[in-house]
Amino acid sequence: MDGMLGLLGLGSVASVVYLVFSLIFRERAQAWRDAARAAGLTNVQTSSFFGLETKLTGEAGALRLRLESYQRGKYEQGTRIVVSGLRHGSYALTIRTEGVSSTIEKVLGEKEFELGDDLFDSAAYLQGAPTLIRALFDADTRRAMQGLLQGHLRLKGARGEEALDVRTSLSDSELRVEIRERLFTSLRRVLPEAVRAVLSLGERLARPDDLAGRIADNTRRESVPAVRLANVQALAREFPTHPRTRETLLASLQDESQHVRLRAAIALGPDGRETLIDLATRDDSRDQIASRAILALGADFPPAQALEKLQHALRAERPAVARACIEIIGRTGGPENFDALAGVLASAGAELAVAAAQALGAGACADAGAEGALIEALGHESTGVQVAAANALGRIGTPLAVVPLRSCGGGRLFDGDVRRATREAIVAIQARVTGASPGQLSLAAGEAGQVSLVDDDLRGRVSIQPATETAESPDDAAPRRPQASHVPTAQP
Repeated sequence: MDGMLGLLGLGSVASVVYLVFSLIFRERAQAWRDAARAAGLTNVQTSSFFGLETKLTGEAGALRLRLESYQRGKYEQGTRIVVSGLRHGSYALTIRTEGVSSTIEKVLGEKEFELGDDLFDSAAYLQGAPTLIRALFDADTRRAMQGLLQGHLRLKGARGEEALDVRTSLSDSELRVEIRERLFTSLRRVLPEAVRAVLSLGERLARPDDLAGRIADNTRRESVPAVRLANVQALAREFPTHPRTRETLLASLQDESQHVRLRAAIALGPDGRETLIDLATRDDSRDQIASRAILALGADFPPAQALEKLQHALRAERPAVARACIEIIGRTGGPENFDALAGVLASAGAELAVAAAQALGAGACADAGAEGALIEALGHESTGVQVAAANALGRIGTPLAVVPLRSCGGGRLFDGDVRRATREAIVAIQARVTGASPGQLSLAAGEAGQVSLVDDDLRGRVSIQPATETAESPDDAAPRRPQASHVPTAQP
């Protein structure tokens, strides 16, 4: 009897539980159908399990929308909204909330894509094809996705604004938004608006047919300078021949951001020259902006203007601009430019002195006495300057620089960089002298004053050799006397 009563009690409890769940599922299913009608879905279909509806699917144009129940752990359940058909392709776009797992992945080497919007980038762990991402995530899309990733779907209704607790992710061309339901709380009133909001976001996230055109449109409406800059770079790099690219670049020459104007001007070539000159010469240009504009102009930046700008940059302590001017001056040559570079090498700080040594070693100022200035720089207190001077001498130096180079390297026994640079410079100089072999110098008869390197290991020996017979002119008929050839050793 007790067993029968137990079974009856258990059956009653099971019936009550089924009834409760049946009511919950029926209420949820009705909310799904209401939402499907509100969203204008077509070809609506439902799936059931033991008489309880567990899924509803429908179509919205080229997209498909699915509503289904989900269970997470013991205490969380609700409705999952899935928008598919975004046409991204495999691994083309994934996005989820930043968290512990994404942090671990980045530590292990996974690369995250950042748009340049700090607020959005801090909330979204984003990976995928850069051009697709830049085409999809304009300011409005970022704002909508950012709210979802932060766990809130905000809806505006007759009762004011409401916020639903959600969990959001996007991968495999599907946008998934899970809405948590509290026990005995129906979503029927808010779900239609929630479905419309998620479907609207899905439409924005569908792959456009013209990526370059969408990026161009986004750039025109974008308010964050870093995002505009990255968009301009993407257009110039990935879609250089697209008509919208040139249109966007020309418009970007008037951008309020110097970075954007600079990048657009560089990409436009001759059409960006005036903008580059303006950025290079105006006083309010940032140091890095002006320097990059000068280098981009190259030969189009007048040497006289480069000299003037160099002096101004030295006084104003703008090292990037000074380095750019030094590079331009070094390509030009001439006495005035040599004097300017030699002055920087002798009196400026180590960073600019290195740049001056490199410019002198480029060869344009070699005839103006660059070798002497570089030999003097071997005694600079900075190791970096000594290395730069030695490298420059390796390119333009004569045998006159060998002894100073050896002395410099010998005085820095514990500085491998200096010793290596001086040794390589000596080898380079020797290679430029006819008949040379490393370590030996000779004064050869027949060509007065010529210094050469010899192959025979005749270190310390002096030999008397007859002069080579040559055709004599009428004024040179006197008999020649044997000439001495002294072969001193040049120790490396």
